[in-house]
Amino acid sequence: SLIRYIYDRHSYFLIDEFQDTDPLQAQIFFYLSSENPDPVWYECKPKPGSLFIVGDPKQSIYRFKGADVASFLNVRSLMEKTGGAVLKLCCNFRSRTPLLEYFNRVFMKMLPEDTDIQSKYDEIPIISPAREEFQGIYKYYIPSKNEIEKGADPLDDPSVICGLIQTLHDNENYKIIDQKGQQRKLTYNDFMVITYSKNELAPVMNALDEAGIPMRVEGSVQFRDNEALMALLDIYKAVADPSDRIALYGALHGRIFGIKDHELTAYEDTYHMLSIVPPKKAEVETDAAGHVRTVLETLNSIYRRSQQLSPSGLFSLLMEELEIFRYVSAENLEVLYYTLELMRKAEISGMVISPKDGSRYLSALAEETRKEERCLRFTDREDCVHMANLHKVKGLEAPVVILASKGNRINPPDRRVEHDLNGSDAYIFRVKKPGGRFVYLQTSEFTEEAEAEKEVSVAEQKRLAYVAATRAKNVLIIGERKSSKWKELMDDQMKDAKLSLLSAEPQEPGELPEIAEKSSVDDLYQSAKDECILTQKRDAETASFELCNPSRKVHPIRLDAEPLPEDTTENTPEEEPEKELQADGALLGTLVHRMMELLVSGRNQMDGEQ
Repeated sequence: SLIRYIYDRHSYFLIDEFQDTDPLQAQIFFYLSSENPDPVWYECKPKPGSLFIVGDPKQSIYRFKGADVASFLNVRSLMEKTGGAVLKLCCNFRSRTPLLEYFNRVFMKMLPEDTDIQSKYDEIPIISPAREEFQGIYKYYIPSKNEIEKGADPLDDPSVICGLIQTLHDNENYKIIDQKGQQRKLTYNDFMVITYSKNELAPVMNALDEAGIPMRVEGSVQFRDNEALMALLDIYKAVADPSDRIALYGALHGRIFGIKDHELTAYEDTYHMLSIVPPKKAEVETDAAGHVRTVLETLNSIYRRSQQLSPSGLFSLLMEELEIFRYVSAENLEVLYYTLELMRKAEISGMVISPKDGSRYLSALAEETRKEERCLRFTDREDCVHMANLHKVKGLEAPVVILASKGNRINPPDRRVEHDLNGSDAYIFRVKKPGGRFVYLQTSEFTEEAEAEKEVSVAEQKRLAYVAATRAKNVLIIGERKSSKWKELMDDQMKDAKLSLLSAEPQEPGELPEIAEKSSVDDLYQSAKDECILTQKRDAETASFELCNPSRKVHPIRLDAEPLPEDTTENTPEEEPEKELQADGALLGTLVHRMMELLVSGRNQMDGEQ
């Protein structure tokens, strides 16, 4: 059988991050490591020493992907029953003493005991004494709209986070000790900004970009949030499939062309049709109809040229031909070029062949039916602030971690999947529109299961807080709200970041990140046309070189190897005249190739006289 075949080939199985596995994966490994597999998986007894599992149930945060902390706890219990040993690793070698003390205070209360849906927090021993460096736990408060209306400071996460990073970066007052034991100032690379979900990333990214703070972003690429990409999508669809009238309407109405309804009506009244191939100009044509016809001529020109292009070539043509950044923001420009990179890879793999394939591929990206993961670097600098949503930070760490604030709104559960040793039971409470709040179907049944799922969600929220806080090495800064996801992380010994940090002396103005002066898009495009070597006319230029093809031109080859004596000014009768050999290019090329080969193979050891 397949199980026996794998068992005979592999003696040991090590599964890391086991808290992220689902019940089926656990069953598979019990079968594969058992000498005599039993049809009932939990009756299988792994061969001693063959199965090694590493995991932390307090970091089980992927329930939405099928991972279940109850499955981890069940497997741990089975390991013990079959003679396995459970080894606990309770030391933290990442965080400084003030943070370890904070973790012990907070998580001993938050995770006090083992339950069916939660794992106990074991106190971390404090081994190393506190060191003289920047360290500690801070908080800042983000008021609600009602609080702002009543006079509270109008603060928001992006502005506070930018202020914190600008204040702490490269500041003599805030130094940390590196791995070599040397004190140094904070670099951008020492900061990690964590948002509770991916939806909160974009505002912080935009604020950092405006402040000139370099960043890189971990996690799913939000294609739909990219204004330039969405502006291109309908135009790409219309050019890829001229029969798609819906796409053509979308292209005409979009940000690039901006055709109004009354202009379309005037055009259809004049020409009685709408197609990417416009008719000849009518004898009587209104300005509105003429505007639409001019746009259609542009689209038709692009369509005709696209017949000779690959799908990614069409994408590039649209970007250049339409000068898209005249009409939309250039923020998060890398997402647009990453899309082009993905299309080229899809062409190489054979997934995308025609422009219609490209159209479907772009639509899938925009609709998030394809989940593309990438660490996007919005600068060419290595020294960058690291940003990620909470589900992307496991295994990561940083000296300074900032948890952006998040409200504590809890939606009722949509479904519940309950796992036990005998299998899984599923319950559906309501059906919503994907990615939205509109409810198609709802039931009042399974009330006990719905309550149980709420308890599981609360338990997982505590684990999410645990994962977020324990990324910090030196400093943890938490954003707080009136109703906050981080409520249980708040501690009476935390300092106010606005009073303790933002009020401190910031870095010198000359050391602040340099922000280039902004130019108008029109000026940039015009400058490119005037100065780019690829767009200039070159007919009048005189070449400063000569093209010489060795295989087609005959060259004189001198055969005298030694120079004439210095005092020789004219030939004597005894001298032989200089000899020339008319050799063809093939011979010359062979000689040069052989000489280069000898030089390379000789590793610079050849005598120059040779």
